[in-house]
Amino acid sequence: MTKKYLAHVIEIDPYVEDLIVLRVNDVTFRGFASYCPFVIDVGKTYEVELEMVLPEELAISKIENEEERIEMLGNGFSCEIHGRLEGDIFKEGLK
Repeated sequence: MTKKYLAHVIEIDPYVEDLIVLRVNDVTFRGFASYCPFVIDVGKTYEVELEMVLPEELAISKIENEEERIEMLGNGFSCEIHGRLEGDIFKEGLK
């Protein structure tokens, strides 16, 4: 079952098709709208399903007492994801 979130549309890229900047809870991130059955508008909030695509090369390190968060790095798609493992589920800060 995929969890759904309420996402506020911050920006829609005028040049790259489907590139969008969203804010979910307190996390702002950049990604692609892979499926959208209607026109979306900047400033509005929509229910979304999120899927994270990870690169083949991944840097993982154990850090004690770190708060959960997702932080975008620069203007691309790279980000640092800080969270914790609960069994086989990674909790990254999206509630």
